Amino acid sequence: MKRFFLIAALGWVGLHLPSLATAQAPGDLTARDILRVLESSLDMKDFQNPMTLKEVLGLLYEHTANSGLLGRKDSGLPVLVNQQAFKDLNPEAGDIYESPIKFPPYPKKMPVAMALQIALSQVQHPAEATYVIKRGAIELLPAERATMAKLIQQRVIGHFDGKFLSTAVEELAEQTGVSIHVDKRLLDKANVQVTGTFRNHVSLRDALIVLTESAGVKMVQLPTAIFVTTPENAAALREELARPKSAPAAPQPAKPLNK
Repeated sequence: MKRFFLIAALGWVGLHLPSLATAQAPGDLTARDILRVLESSLDMKDFQNPMTLKEVLGLLYEHTANSGLLGRKDSGLPVLVNQQAFKDLNPEAGDIYESPIKFPPYPKKMPVAMALQIALSQVQHPAEATYVIKRGAIELLPAERATMAKLIQQRVIGHFDGKFLSTAVEELAEQTGVSIHVDKRLLDKANVQVTGTFRNHVSLRDALIVLTESAGVKMVQLPTAIFVTTPENAAALREELARPKSAPAAPQPAKPLNK
């Protein structure tokens, strides 16, 4: 029988198997490490019986640990469930770990990301469940807490003393789970050294403004990502984003056929 260990701290609950003591800590991983696991192929033969979300996450952990995708045979996929966020939205809802999950018989193999999405689509909670990749782990949380409007208001910490802008931005992306893209056309601007100290009372948005402005570039908040680009490109993008979406053309009545 598989044994599951739940580790709770600061309102977070992480699911890990007994090898946790020797596994690579989530903080040692990067988003690229997690994406490599999510893009890997998963044999679904062990997922054909009905199971709970907790059991699904356990099997995903074992798959990662056994495959050595994270560099070591004992390093499994770190998944943190933000149970407090789900409780805040509905205190009466049941434990999402106990949500019954059933996978389709086909395909026989699928990417880990697809399997995780199928499982989260069946979570029994009034709020839709989704995930973000941050701090070297996958965080499961309500979808409405994963919108850009919410994520960009996260408090950040960091001391950037003469770091390249591109490096500082990447560290903030790892910390918050927000996709931040630096325009390749910035050339040397991306390697401008910036300085800033953020003590957990500064939002991601404000931190990005401080760093980009000091480098002479601009950040643009897109619906699902942040784009760092030149002032000219930023102005054009903001104008385009502010432009009202044109309504679809009304269908025209069919013309009678000529007799």
